[in-house]
Amino acid sequence: MPASFDSLGLWFKLFSSWFYPRRAIKSLSHFIKSLEKNGCVVDLGCGSGTLIEFAHSSRSDMCYICVDPARGMMQYAPSYARKVMALGEELPFKNTVVGAIMVGDAIHHFKEPHKGISEAMRILIPGGRLFVFDINRQTIMGWLISHMERSMHEPAHFYTPEELKTLLMAKGFKVLTISHPWRYTIEAIKE
Repeated sequence: MPASFDSLGLWFKLFSSWFYPRRAIKSLSHFIKSLEKNGCVVDLGCGSGTLIEFAHSSRSDMCYICVDPARGMMQYAPSYARKVMALGEELPFKNTVVGAIMVGDAIHHFKEPHKGISEAMRILIPGGRLFVFDINRQTIMGWLISHMERSMHEPAHFYTPEELKTLLMAKGFKVLTISHPWRYTIEAIKE
């Protein structure tokens, strides 16, 4: 993880919520409301916790866990969430213990996205759900962001919605929905 993320926590805390379109927030709200009561939701690559804050506004009864390798980001995550310093590819959880996982604007930062998806599959209970929000690299904005992140030495593993759907299905997920143009959401379930 480049050191820059440790120094960007306050910026993300103040401004990252502005970059989530209403349709994506609505999709997340629908996703969270579909979960069983008092379940556990892990946010992989949580950053400053923006996605958890949106989720918590829909369901405060859930146990939220922030996972991120950048201490400078995690210090701004919400206090009601448990904080775990870890990479998405090396999760410190037992098998089949989590009901839901969210990955918002983070899968493209994983050094090994395939391994991160395998780890998500490993820790999810049967029937567990996955919510992904990311950037479509085949759009003009996605192309620009992808090149900017590569220039900053980020992994920049941006997928099209169909590419990510195929990858998730290969790992054992059933993909339920895909939506949005240059920023998309995917909802999937562990079969």
